[in-house]
Amino acid sequence: MRMPRQAVISLTERVGRIAIGGVLIYASVTKFTQPYSFLDSVYSYDLVGPRAGVLIAATLPTAELAVGLAVIFGIAAPGALLAAAVLFSAFSFAIASALWRGLDIACGCFSSQEVLRHPIGYATLLRTLALLSGSIALAVLASLRDGHPTCIRDKQQHREC
Repeated sequence: MRMPRQAVISLTERVGRIAIGGVLIYASVTKFTQPYSFLDSVYSYDLVGPRAGVLIAATLPTAELAVGLAVIFGIAAPGALLAAAVLFSAFSFAIASALWRGLDIACGCFSSQEVLRHPIGYATLLRTLALLSGSIALAVLASLRDGHPTCIRDKQQHREC
């Protein structure tokens, strides 16, 4: 028995939202439980100064948790998925920058104990880019489903999106 196309799309969207939201929630919880280890990870990227590092370490876990919950529960789904894409874009930039500069550092993505044994590498960057791509694809799906495909003129209904 074949599943209808719409059911497959809906199931794929749900599974994707749970995966992306779950990654964000898991990452936030590990940062909440080890805040000083996470602060060390932020500093190890050598992208920001001490004050910005503290601000990032203090706010990023909360942002990851909020976005992760919104993604999983479909709260403002297109916006939540775009927020996830912004987070994954920032993470991708930081990882790519560290790789480019030859830094031998831990990711800081999840538990510091696990990550200290596994420094960042191209697999870390690919994982983050896959999450970024998934977030964007799901944001587009959610947008289309909600009837707001783009911010261009909707010729059929003669309205601005």
